[in-house]
Amino acid sequence: MSQLIRQIRVSRYEKEKKEQISDSVVQEHVLSIRINENPFIELVCSPDQPENLAAGFLFTQGIVTDRGEIAEIVFDKEAFEVRITLGEKAADRLNTMDKAPKRRGSSGGLLFPESFVGRIPPTPDNLQISYGDVLRLIRLHHEKSGLFKQTGAVHSCAVCTTRNIIRFYEDIGRHNAFDKMAGDLLVNEFAATGKIVTASCRISLEILQKTRIAGFSVIISNAAPTYAAVRAAESAGITVIGFARNHRFNVYTHAGRIIVNDSMHASSD
Repeated sequence: MSQLIRQIRVSRYEKEKKEQISDSVVQEHVLSIRINENPFIELVCSPDQPENLAAGFLFTQGIVTDRGEIAEIVFDKEAFEVRITLGEKAADRLNTMDKAPKRRGSSGGLLFPESFVGRIPPTPDNLQISYGDVLRLIRLHHEKSGLFKQTGAVHSCAVCTTRNIIRFYEDIGRHNAFDKMAGDLLVNEFAATGKIVTASCRISLEILQKTRIAGFSVIISNAAPTYAAVRAAESAGITVIGFARNHRFNVYTHAGRIIVNDSMHASSD
């Protein structure tokens, strides 16, 4: 974590008193992504997992669809640049997308129209999760957010079973954290089926689309979804859980995945 944090001296004012203290400040770098030897994009990000971030960005932008479409991925630490060689199908797809009209999300990435996202088949997933599992996972997420606790300046997401967190990603950009997650799935070829995403951020349409493209059917956040994300999740078969904290949460879509016991049924009658 030392590569992600710098210590600086700051003046703290409290109750009209001033003191000099050391404070933890998060690092941010500009990552260059080069595709087939050509400059492609620069991303402002936290300087960890650059290969996952680059691969995940291509994945969630619809440029690559599986690991086999990336012939090579190399990180140049000195230049802070990821160089990717695409196979012929992905390269053709990139050329086609470059010529098409574009809608940009708040992160600068492509925001796909429903006509495109609708072609992504819902992940066949019989996953169910209990009330207690939801609250335990969001609590574990908060406990694992070490970089946020030290700096207060990053977002995070995680891949979970119903019992535990198995992968964790942090970045100054919430979209970057999700792309790191998607890239990890792509590069290391492990399936999202039966897994859950937890997140520290609002569930926007952009975040929902990244979740869907990566293949997850449940996302839990301590924040709120947007209306566009709720509509997209409803049609995609994704369970959106927001405001998960303390002893409560809201389920915005596909609540049938939530297991409730008899006492909870009785209390809601």
